Amino acid sequence: MLGNEDAARTDFHTALRVVEARFATQSNSGVLLSWRAEILAALGDRVAVEPLLRELRQRLKAGEQGLTELDLALPLMYLGREEEALVELEARYGKPLPPGTNRMTLRYNPLWDPLRGNPRFEALLKAKPPGKK
Repeated sequence: MLGNEDAARTDFHTALRVVEARFATQSNSGVLLSWRAEILAALGDRVAVEPLLRELRQRLKAGEQGLTELDLALPLMYLGREEEALVELEARYGKPLPPGTNRMTLRYNPLWDPLRGNPRFEALLKAKPPGKK
């Protein structure tokens, strides 16, 4: 969909319908909540995203399984709130990661391109994971 904003917007709306249909039957799912926030943020719907971000923060603080700071960082970045996104990324990558998790998604996934060149983001990419020598 690169360069075709209308097609991308249509796909985002389709994805939102799917997520909302699933969320209607699984309203306790933090993962679905994070997907909904990400899609709405990508669509630029700031009003709809704010309460979702607050709920995600609460669930993350409560230690809900399946949620990480990445679930906050991506929608914040989509909304142009890069400094807030970086705070979440620094929180995520400033502690030991679960097995099978690494920084490669930050390094190579083009979703994070808006943060490339930011000294804080670049420092995250270069930093050694906590606990590693």
